[in-house]
Amino acid sequence: MIQSDRYLSDKERRAIDFPLELNAASAAEYTALKAQHPDTLVGFEAGGNFMFYGEDAAKVAKVLNSALFTRETALGEVQVTGFPPSLWARKSKELWSAGNDVYLAGLNEDGTHHQTKHLHKEDYLPIGSIINMDGRKFRIDGVDFDKGKVSLQDMALAEMRMPIFREEPLVLVRELYEQEQEVMEHPLPDYKVGDNVIVDLPTRTIEGKIGYVGETDVRIDTSAQGQSWDNEVINKQQFEDGLRQNEQVTTQPDSTVKTVAIYPAEENRMPYDIVIQTIGSKSPTLDAVEPERSTLELAGNFHITDDDLGVGGPKQKFARNIEAIRTLFQLEQEHRGATAEEQEVLSQYVGWGGLPDAFDPDKSNWSKEYAELKGLLSEDEYAAARGSVLNAHYTSPTVIRGIYDAVERMGFQSGNILEPSMGVGNFFGMLPTSMADSRLYGVELDSITGRIAKKLYPQADITVAGFETTDRRDFYDLAVGNVPFGQYRVNDKAYNKLGFSIHNYFFAKAIDQVRPGGIVAFVTSRYTMDSKDSTARKHMAERADLLGAIRLPNNAFRANAGTDVVSDIIFLQKRDRPADIEPAWVQLGKTEDGFAINQYFVDHPEMVLGVLSTESTQYGREELTVAPLEGISLADQLAEAVQHIEGQYAEVEVETPDIADVENEKHIFPADPEVKNFSYTVVDGEVFYRENSVMTQVELSDTAKGRVTGMVELRQIVNDLIDQQLNDYPDEDIKATQEHLNAAYDAFTAKYGLLNDRKNGRLFEQDSSYYLLCSLENLDEQGQLKSKAAMFTKRTIRPERT
Repeated sequence: MIQSDRYLSDKERRAIDFPLELNAASAAEYTALKAQHPDTLVGFEAGGNFMFYGEDAAKVAKVLNSALFTRETALGEVQVTGFPPSLWARKSKELWSAGNDVYLAGLNEDGTHHQTKHLHKEDYLPIGSIINMDGRKFRIDGVDFDKGKVSLQDMALAEMRMPIFREEPLVLVRELYEQEQEVMEHPLPDYKVGDNVIVDLPTRTIEGKIGYVGETDVRIDTSAQGQSWDNEVINKQQFEDGLRQNEQVTTQPDSTVKTVAIYPAEENRMPYDIVIQTIGSKSPTLDAVEPERSTLELAGNFHITDDDLGVGGPKQKFARNIEAIRTLFQLEQEHRGATAEEQEVLSQYVGWGGLPDAFDPDKSNWSKEYAELKGLLSEDEYAAARGSVLNAHYTSPTVIRGIYDAVERMGFQSGNILEPSMGVGNFFGMLPTSMADSRLYGVELDSITGRIAKKLYPQADITVAGFETTDRRDFYDLAVGNVPFGQYRVNDKAYNKLGFSIHNYFFAKAIDQVRPGGIVAFVTSRYTMDSKDSTARKHMAERADLLGAIRLPNNAFRANAGTDVVSDIIFLQKRDRPADIEPAWVQLGKTEDGFAINQYFVDHPEMVLGVLSTESTQYGREELTVAPLEGISLADQLAEAVQHIEGQYAEVEVETPDIADVENEKHIFPADPEVKNFSYTVVDGEVFYRENSVMTQVELSDTAKGRVTGMVELRQIVNDLIDQQLNDYPDEDIKATQEHLNAAYDAFTAKYGLLNDRKNGRLFEQDSSYYLLCSLENLDEQGQLKSKAAMFTKRTIRPERT
């Protein structure tokens, strides 16, 4: 594998077998090819790798962070680097994205070479191309590969003869450009509420009538009568991809009819003429379908059936990880989902927790694995993997099953489920069949891990980013997972003031994300319960009730995660109002043997699944541990312990519409997470109100509907303006939004009166942003408009400084 000088020791360099095999004939062919493309990075297949020589090698090594060697070849003594042919698509794209022309010459059987790929840097982001961003069209005006920036011209403002430009990251613009190309290649069929649709998903086909279209979800009413409570809610992107696929399949090709023979009746002694014709297709699209690709049966969400998932020695785990990563890269290169067989490979990925030797250049017995991993991952991917060694410990199926058993006993059957630090999604893979109607939402910080999770659970909504980048307050019904442990903090503006360590931060934020009555069930460090500082527990206890906790033995994660650590499973239920009495579990107590542990475990020793004792740490301290009991399985212990978890889950209470009274029927369905809680929104001309995890249609007169719709529009413009000021947008952008706000406000007040008017207040005061809208008006003592707020004309918010 190709490695970087900055990571390899001299011993490792000597250990790497780097075949060059460039004979005189090949050298002459390479020299001629390079003369044809002097300003292009030419990769020449030799010795089992695409090799780059001289100045090309230096440039490639810098971009790919690969090793640069000086070797004697048929070209003389030159610098060389390269990569395996299996990675050509990924590596050449990296070089291309850095602003290089790239030419790869593949090896023929007779020793000559052919063009494998020729990439021109001007094609990476063609000047003049149009992209969509933030609901507006922009023209690509210029690309600065060195700075990683793209200059964009706002097309709407250009039409107004206002040449306004903005800079955006190159990576972001390329992603938007690829989306535009995909849409152009496979345009989305028109659809609206009320349309009958057939949507092909990886695991099933949904047929019904569109009942709702939101920002992120689409509801399809599937009953014969079309009642809104008999439905399927699916991710909007999946819905549109399914529509495109169905449109391509159902589009009928133009047919051609050709007469190939005529047998007259008289000549052939028949009662009628016989005409033989062939019917063909003019459609190049169907003929061009790759037969191998079309026969692949892509899988839906993966289901874990192996209780020994992830069990094995360090070298076994490493090999499975590598195989899973290679499978992921292949799927991404082919732009497709995974088959059931490929999901089995992906599911074996256990991350790098407990595998520090794979990142240690001084471990001679791991030198092969070290070199292989460095050559496989990009610099950023490698850094992320190395940084996860202390924290990427995946949860065993036994523990996950125990958590779901407890939640199921509480009465949970379906709802919005969040896993905020999901790894590859083992909690999703262990979802009981009784909860199969739930909607799954996952968050994973690590890029490789999150991308594997997306292939394993294509029907889930997965965000590959930190938990701190997400915010869907009061949206989820259940939050489950194994949260990161550690004494470091997460930079989340809304929670920084708390100063919590990462495991306690996950609890604090998850409690805010579930609705009142929702459940949080997390595996966490014992220090969430046992820390001498009770600040975090006090914060949690004010907002949620402790339903119970289980202390696991120190070997609970040894087999699949390779770590011995004492962990707790904590079950909380969010309150609808803050508690005014501090419960006992906020403080510590002492056992009869003198161990200082959480008062809950002092009062409930049966919830400690082992024997409390101490052990010496590597730092010479005596540390509390829980030794496992001999002769009893963890599964049996958990089955008994969950019987003592006290709690009752109640589904969201909504009024069931009277199906006999169609005019008064209210449409109720799962909330769109992009709609702020306790807010109105408008969907296809109808007004809905979001409360926690559901949205309910509001029956209004036409005039009242116009008032609410107008205030929803004003609220969105105000929020856009606030966001632009917080992020220090250019003055031109701020001014354009202020002009939009002025025009919308003037139009609304001319028709419906002031925002502070009693009629408007009566309709909109339940919206969480109503009083923000009221602040747009400066009123006199008689309640008349004195002036518009400063926001209409000035910057009123200082940009956030990071």
